[in-house]
Amino acid sequence: MKLRSARILLFIILFSYTPLKEFLRLPYIIMHYVYHNEGDASMTISEFFLIHYLEKQIPDEDYAQDMQLPFKSLVEVCFSVHSYQITPQNIELSLLIPSESSEKNNYNYTYTGSSAYLDGVFHPPQYRA
Repeated sequence: MKLRSARILLFIILFSYTPLKEFLRLPYIIMHYVYHNEGDASMTISEFFLIHYLEKQIPDEDYAQDMQLPFKSLVEVCFSVHSYQITPQNIELSLLIPSESSEKNNYNYTYTGSSAYLDGVFHPPQYRA
């Protein structure tokens, strides 16, 4: 049940807020191509796409049908984003200043590796006074 609900929600989101919903208009391409092919039987599919997608769109008698083709018209999708900001009322900040110490930090590492090959390449950091 959860998987089915997740799939339904995913389907709704993908086909509502993304260009995937344009693929639902694919049958319009076939119907419109058949319409053009009845008027001019010599029209190829490449000429059809050239006229409808690559050349400048001229309003003619089938302009309304042309605009129903996928990826032809811009369908505006409204995204509504709500953000809530909660600001705390009383904030106390304390700045800790480290005390100066006279001793110096001595970062002396000892390496107990046994690989002679790696000893020639990798060395741990050494402190020099």
